[in-house]
Amino acid sequence: MAISITSKDQDTFSVIVTGGSTTTHTVTISDQIHSKLTGGKISKVTLLEKSFEFLLQREPNTSILAKFKLEVISQMSAAQKNGKCALKEIVVARLIAKPVDYN
Repeated sequence: MAISITSKDQDTFSVIVTGGSTTTHTVTISDQIHSKLTGGKISKVTLLEKSFEFLLQREPNTSILAKFKLEVISQMSAAQKNGKCALKEIVVARLIAKPVDYN
């Protein structure tokens, strides 16, 4: 699956996921949630990429909501956790495995 992200404004992004089916999603990431999840160490776009990778490991793109706020993923993840990592832990683990150059 390929993930393409474009910014609509500072907090709103259009995410197109292509694979067997192509889906379009509108996701909002507030500065507060961005800071809480990343400490400002990665961009909102990178956070969104990692978030969609996380979702796509668990469900097909056709099951992902068409419009949502990013924190919904954490709430859903916490509700389904039972031994699984929460979104923040997944994002941090992936960044450690694949460091990002911030320069």
